[in-house]
Amino acid sequence: MAPDTERIAAFLDGELMASVLLCRKPLKGDDPEIRLLAVLPHVRGRGIARQLMDECELRVSRMGKRRVVLHSTHLMSIARQWYERSGYRRSEAIDFYPVPGFLVM
Repeated sequence: MAPDTERIAAFLDGELMASVLLCRKPLKGDDPEIRLLAVLPHVRGRGIARQLMDECELRVSRMGKRRVVLHSTHLMSIARQWYERSGYRRSEAIDFYPVPGFLVM
C-alpha cells in the first residue's frame, strides 16, 4: 500500500467485515480520495459503510481539507445511490475514461 494511503477496517468478533482506503495524496488534484469501500454482503444494512465514511470524513477534516473525492461507475448503481443519499454529488469535471467507452464518474 502507498505510504500516503490508510486502510480503515471494521471487524466483528475478530473477523474483517468491511474496509475502505483513504488516499491522502491522490493521483490527480489536491483533494484526498476515498477508494474501494467494501462491506461483506451478510453485514450490509447495519451502518458499517456509514461509519467507515464518517471516519474518512473525520480524518479528511483533521488534514485541514474541506472536500474529499470518490469515483464510481455505471456498474455501481446501488453504491452511487447510497453516496448521493449520503450527500455526495457528482462533479463531471473529474470524470474520466480509463479505457474507451468506460466512464468513471
